[in-house]
Amino acid sequence: MNHLLKKTILTLAPLLWLAGDAMAQSSYGVSSPDKRIVVKIRTGDRVRYDVLLNGRALLQDSTLSIKIDQKTLGLEPKVIDAIERSHDQMLEPVVRQKAATIRENYNELRLVMAQTDHAPV
Repeated sequence: MNHLLKKTILTLAPLLWLAGDAMAQSSYGVSSPDKRIVVKIRTGDRVRYDVLLNGRALLQDSTLSIKIDQKTLGLEPKVIDAIERSHDQMLEPVVRQKAATIRENYNELRLVMAQTDHAPV
C-alpha cells in the first residue's frame, strides 16, 4: 500500500502544480465594436496577448513588458481590477475634414496592476 501511495502522489503532484499555475493565470478580452478584431490577454509569468481578425490569428502568444527607471514592468503581473468601457460619440473637428463630424467608437479594457519591483532582465 505504501508503494501505491507514493506512486499516486508522484503521478498527481505535477498535475496539481499545473493546476495551480493555471489558476494563477487570468484571461481577459476586448473586441472592436463590430466584433471583427479581438484581443485576448493572459497574465501569468508575463503579460501575453493574441490578436485575431475575423477569428484568424494575426499575432499569437506575444509578450509585453517595458523598462522604466531600471525596473521591468510586465513580469509576474498581478491584476487588481479589470475595467471595461465602451465609447460612442460624434466629434466635430476644429479643422474640417472630409466630413463635418467624425464618429469616435471603441471598446476599452483597462487592467489595473499591482506594483512589483523587478531588477533589469
